[in-house]
Amino acid sequence: MIYILFFGLCCMFVTAYLMNQKDILSPWVITIGMFLVSTFFAILNIDTWQFTLSPLTVFVILTGVFAFGVGEILISAALKNMLFQKESKTEEFQELKFPKR
Repeated sequence: MIYILFFGLCCMFVTAYLMNQKDILSPWVITIGMFLVSTFFAILNIDTWQFTLSPLTVFVILTGVFAFGVGEILISAALKNMLFQKESKTEEFQELKFPKR
């Protein structure tokens, strides 16, 4: 099951990286990167640590990381939309000119 988790995280990492315009410092990309590093070292030490993952654990990790990514995408889209609306409103104002004394 650890190999399925690693493969799922790799696919999700590539997806998150591309969906965030190749921003490596995106919170979603960093979160997946942490899980990838942890899973990689768990694979290397699977015999030493003698552990197994249940399918429920893999499901919870993958859906949790996916839900985190959906939240980040929704919030970043909302913030970009609000920022765009503010920029368009400022263009509607005209410059005030006062007579010189």
